[in-house]
Amino acid sequence: MRRRAVAVAALGATLTVAAGCAGGGDGFRDNANAICAEFEAEIDAIETPTSFDQLNESAAQVADLLEEATAELRELDPPGDLEDAYGDWLDLNDAAVANARGISDAADQEDQAQIAELAGLAEQNEQEADALAEQLDLDECKTDEPATETSDR
Repeated sequence: MRRRAVAVAALGATLTVAAGCAGGGDGFRDNANAICAEFEAEIDAIETPTSFDQLNESAAQVADLLEEATAELRELDPPGDLEDAYGDWLDLNDAAVANARGISDAADQEDQAQIAELAGLAEQNEQEADALAEQLDLDECKTDEPATETSDR
């Protein structure tokens, strides 16, 4: 049960970051932030699953929302000096979509080991997305809380 909770927490945090924003110029940043806020609210509204069936459904919903957000974010035109970092960030969004779909599939198969592995990948994706958000000076797009419960370091 704890592994499923960790997987859900990691998934939610990663996808919140990935559904976030990137920016440079004010118009670009404003548009990306609007997309971030819209999809973050929708993802936050998904209830925390308590069973494999619910995790399957929740992860699929998150993947669909993330895919839609990423499509909208791809329509934005970042300033030239941010194109590479923004492209890298969008690649992380694509990886998060694939990861969420993988978690959904693993939940459908009730494969706790695969869910745990994908939760680890979600955590790594989150950290990379946060680093890019930091590089792009986008504090609003970084994760507000840790993806998993950890002991004090």
